[in-house]
Amino acid sequence: MPKKEAATFVAPDRDARDQALGSLTHVDAQLRCAFASDAFRPIAPSACASGAWLNSAVGAKDACGQTFTAFVPSRRIRRRDTIQLLPQGDFFPSNVAMSPDLDQLRHVCAAFFSPLRVVLMPAVTVAEARRTADLTSRVVDGQAQLRTCDVFEYLKRRRSLLPRPESAREMFTVALTSWDLYPDAGWSYVFGEAQVLSGVGVWSFARFAGDGSAALFKRTARTLLHEISHLFGLDHCVYHECLMNGAIDIDEADTQPLHACPVCLRKLHSCLSPDLHSRYAALQSAFSQAGMSEEASWCGQRAAELSVHARTG
Repeated sequence: MPKKEAATFVAPDRDARDQALGSLTHVDAQLRCAFASDAFRPIAPSACASGAWLNSAVGAKDACGQTFTAFVPSRRIRRRDTIQLLPQGDFFPSNVAMSPDLDQLRHVCAAFFSPLRVVLMPAVTVAEARRTADLTSRVVDGQAQLRTCDVFEYLKRRRSLLPRPESAREMFTVALTSWDLYPDAGWSYVFGEAQVLSGVGVWSFARFAGDGSAALFKRTARTLLHEISHLFGLDHCVYHECLMNGAIDIDEADTQPLHACPVCLRKLHSCLSPDLHSRYAALQSAFSQAGMSEEASWCGQRAAELSVHARTG
């Protein structure tokens, strides 16, 4: 993470949040309900505090926000329907306190980015990846780290070797690694990073263990959904408590939800056009199976509200 540095971020007011969402005049009743800002909390006061992401030297660039009308979707979403998840490094399937359940992660990801196909690819070791690309590494505070830009190069070279039917469907490829990550010498670490134009990303669970398997899975799932959302073209969110809020450290990340706010949800909907009632119902099921009762309950409430509008709208 970058050095913390005080700035002067001020949370957007109700008018600014509504302007960011854009006009709903020609949107049907169910979508108006889905995008209703009253169902979502404004960005937390803690996000405006000294030492938070938006008041850091790096996070300050996000302060102006990305409105729905300013959103430009990735060109890779055209005529493609598959997200590939690639485990890279060491995994411990029998120890959920050390490694997240990869199939449950795939299930959550598929529900969140419905109706896309999400495929869990066979795991590769770092040594195997180094046969295809140079992976720069270093050790900081006893943590072995990979440089993210090198992982991106490996993923792009791997993509170039995919069989034609598979490469034609692949939209994004995201690596999950047990190694810690850093983008360049000026950073101590990052949880994950995405290279939007190339449609590749990487996220790490190296710093997520130590507080039990539930915390490990939740942190890993949040980072996965966050980084893939970046690949669609979403910037960090400054309007509501949202999956797309930036985080300076794990304590700040732990305060953030796993759902997209109305502004970010509308951006994703413009790319994928899912039935949002079915999407929330699928997320309720996926979160419930993963033991994430709070997230499951929230999605269930949203599904119930949208169901009413589906019958009456």
